[in-house]
Amino acid sequence: MRKIVIASLLILFTIPLIVNAQDIIYKKNNDSIVCVIREVGTEEIKYNLLDYSQMVLFSVDRDNVRRIVFSDGQRMESQNEMRNAENYIDNRRRAIKIDFISPLTGNTTFSYEQSLKPGRSIEGSVGLIGLGLDPGNNNPLGMFIGFGFKLIKTPDFYFSRMRYSHLLKGGYIKPEASLALYAVDRDSYYSHTRETIFSGSIMVNFGNSGFSIM
Repeated sequence: MRKIVIASLLILFTIPLIVNAQDIIYKKNNDSIVCVIREVGTEEIKYNLLDYSQMVLFSVDRDNVRRIVFSDGQRMESQNEMRNAENYIDNRRRAIKIDFISPLTGNTTFSYEQSLKPGRSIEGSVGLIGLGLDPGNNNPLGMFIGFGFKLIKTPDFYFSRMRYSHLLKGGYIKPEASLALYAVDRDSYYSHTRETIFSGSIMVNFGNSGFSIM
């Protein structure tokens, strides 16, 4: 009888410790899973539930998890692998580019792009007005500068282990501001003048960065 009482007391004291030693998985849909985590992989988290045999192993996709709180109080925030900067350590984060079409519009444009993080970069441009075709014979001469913040689009759907092919490649939206100062010839039947023009603009550009010179 004494042994039974001692065993019962041990069980009563042990059960709260087991319950309190559970890990908690918080999902993005606000559900939570109280469990014992067995493995945190790159794609899924494997765990046991108290109501089932330890031989039964459950799993949840990491993309559906917001964070994990372990039984010792440690926290692990889940991160979208598409935007995980560690996946792009081998990528060059800077690019110097030339707009091959710009000479057709009467200027030559060079750009410098710097990646801030996956899906975000900044870009500055310098254009030499007059270094290109001059179909109107206006003899333009000047320059412009521009600055933009590029939002690079992620894919519409995901496959396992998917990531950007390169940090600076892909479809994008780029709000941009620019300033220009240049001079052009103004000819009329009675006179010939040289006019100086200063202009500014705010634009939203859409495009796709297919390649870059790095």
